[in-house]
Amino acid sequence: MGFKIGFKLFYFRHWNTYYKKSKLICLLQNIRQIEVLKLNKNHIHELFDKVKKEKSNIYWLGYSSAFDQVCNYLDPKKPKHSKNKVAGIIAISEGLSMSTKNNLKNYFNAPVVSRYSNMENGIIAQQEIDTEHFIINWASFYIEIFKLDEDVLAKSGELGRIVITDLFNYCTPMIRYDTGDLGVIDYNCTPPILKTVEGRKMDAILNTEGDIVSSFMMISNYSYPGIKQSQLIQEDAKKYILKLNVTNVFNQEKKILMDFKDYLGKDAEIKIEYVDEIPLLASGKRKTTLNDYLKK
Repeated sequence: MGFKIGFKLFYFRHWNTYYKKSKLICLLQNIRQIEVLKLNKNHIHELFDKVKKEKSNIYWLGYSSAFDQVCNYLDPKKPKHSKNKVAGIIAISEGLSMSTKNNLKNYFNAPVVSRYSNMENGIIAQQEIDTEHFIINWASFYIEIFKLDEDVLAKSGELGRIVITDLFNYCTPMIRYDTGDLGVIDYNCTPPILKTVEGRKMDAILNTEGDIVSSFMMISNYSYPGIKQSQLIQEDAKKYILKLNVTNVFNQEKKILMDFKDYLGKDAEIKIEYVDEIPLLASGKRKTTLNDYLKK
């Protein structure tokens, strides 16, 4: 990514009492805390004023949903990237849509990658520039993918549960720790790589036959012009709600319903609800999928 000691880091997340850093620590670490719960148009406008005033290159690290909001703000403006100082962007915590990734590249002329990490272990894997797979931190962890519903190793290319053995956590040994996340590993590479990281199992969507479908079905819906935000909620075995926050440009409701029935099943009952905003969770993240059916 080209990061050098001394470059400013703009960190987009929910800065609650536990995480919030003091002014002194921010100064010493050269971090600017960007609160995602306040990330509306006015705050994004102020954000870019701060970017312009920086004397050196800066890097962005933060929730993917925060970068979605930045792109929604910039899309109508189509800014030129020649005057910006953003030298690299790392998305964390949520799946980054291809449209947002490509828009960030175009607007800032900077590399954009996703990182897979958690509170318990730290940085587990990260994308390289211009790749979609994740390079695993084998020096610190041993990663395995287990089948969804049994403690048996999944095959190469099969969606399963990400299980971690931490090689250096001597205080609290973590051996075959189930992260709760889903992913796909490719054993044909040396060393093996994570082809996808697809979020929490509890948020996974089932098709009408009861099989988990890839979360990237949601990411693909951003290819429809006019969609600013979307969220798929499973209410029952065959009942779904698709929430859409759209502009006046959007006119592809029938096509979306057809496409989602291809994903979920021809007998899926999909109701579209148009909303002004898909709210953030208390954590500051915005879920693209929710499964209320599994929680019953």
